Amino acid sequence: MRSGPLQCGQSALLCTAKDSMRSRNAACPHLWMATQSPHTRVLIADDHADAAETLSALLQLISPTPMVIFVAFDGLQALRMATRAPYPDAVILDIDMPRMNGIEAACAIRQALGELTPALIAVSGNVDRIDLASTVFGHVLHKPVDADRLLTILRSAPPHH
Repeated sequence: MRSGPLQCGQSALLCTAKDSMRSRNAACPHLWMATQSPHTRVLIADDHADAAETLSALLQLISPTPMVIFVAFDGLQALRMATRAPYPDAVILDIDMPRMNGIEAACAIRQALGELTPALIAVSGNVDRIDLASTVFGHVLHKPVDADRLLTILRSAPPHH
């Protein structure tokens, strides 16, 4: 798990906020510019750091357009990050996370942002939780995630610029 400073990439930005919720702009001099750009902003939340970072890297590789990608490692971090401007265009939430699961986080994001709620995408390897998630999320994907399907969903997400 990464716990260091925010890291910038050429076509996307990976923000790992494992240990603290620092000011995004203060942590990386390039971050303010990236979040003010027309890039698709995506928040990935998964308590398995390797899964979150792999999905982030995959999206950076296959997306034909640049993305700004933030990563959280539990539902509470995801809620905090998703409800701060600039808002993400899409939030990908693992369903089974500590402190606040993905379903609870999605409900809290929806309650906090109302009409500004980004596209909410659930991912889970737990088949029993998928049915429940489909009542809360706009999209539900099984792990391992079908990257092409996810990219199609992200392209259809309305921007919050």
